[in-house]
Amino acid sequence: FLTVALRWLGLVSNIAFVWVVCSTLTLALEGALDVGGMRRALVVGLVALALKAISTKLASRESFAAAVDVKRVLRHRIYEKLLRLGPSYNKRVPTAEVVQLSVEGCEQLETYFGKYLPQLLYALLAPVTLFSITAPISVPAAVVLLVFVPLIPLVIMVIQRVAKRLLGSYWDEYAALGDGFLENLQGLTTLKIYQADEARHRQMN
Repeated sequence: FLTVALRWLGLVSNIAFVWVVCSTLTLALEGALDVGGMRRALVVGLVALALKAISTKLASRESFAAAVDVKRVLRHRIYEKLLRLGPSYNKRVPTAEVVQLSVEGCEQLETYFGKYLPQLLYALLAPVTLFSITAPISVPAAVVLLVFVPLIPLVIMVIQRVAKRLLGSYWDEYAALGDGFLENLQGLTTLKIYQADEARHRQMN
């Protein structure tokens, strides 16, 4: 939520900067721009740019911190589950899969919790903000933004469902590869004795 709030602050900063530029250009074209107006525009523009830069940096930091927290908690839960299962855990789940879940599997969640979820919430919040600011200026433009911009997260959700099926299939293959690799590594002596290591090497490749 802090990441979303910081991104929203960046959006407001963008709006303020665009407003300053447009209003200054309008005054200049009308010949009504004086030194005081120019100074005010410069100050507001610089503050807006500074806020945008700071909010972007802090949002990135909070996004990373959220992902780190999730990975830490999940790895701790995996470890606790293994302790509950005891030494015979590998009868239920292969060691290679446990390693992949706790390392690569948790790492992949950084994209979901650090980028996808904040972006989804921000994509719902941004149109409302733009509508409330644009409506007093142009109602048709505000309505277009309100109607069509929320389609972006909907499209993202549809793509995610398709990607989830594909990645589920990919993960199964990835886990099977890890299981096979660990099994071959543990049985390398046996493979060498029966001179089957070269054939297994080709199979792994």
